[in-house]
Amino acid sequence: MDIGQCSKVHNLALRADYEAAVKKGKIYHYDEDAMEHLEKFISECDRKTELAKKRLAEQQEDLTIEQTTKVNAIHEMAEKIGKKLAEAESAGEAGDVDKSWPSSKRSRS
Repeated sequence: MDIGQCSKVHNLALRADYEAAVKKGKIYHYDEDAMEHLEKFISECDRKTELAKKRLAEQQEDLTIEQTTKVNAIHEMAEKIGKKLAEAESAGEAGDVDKSWPSSKRSRS
């Protein structure tokens, strides 16, 4: 995530002066400004993460519904095939080969 360019001055000479002043006890509150900036950044990242999680959950729910539909269709087809094969087997056992052959052929296609 791009937070943009820093608007603060980062001069090495000024940094040395700042560090010397801090050692003498001077308080500039730069660390508080930096912390506030980082907290805003983290808050925005958390918000975007939550939105992405919600979108992912919705997509997974849609996929689950689609998968359930497909699984049910497969089970129905398997049941029909099983019934046709049972009909063909019983017709073949009864000696009605003409009836068992077309039933067997349909169940394979």
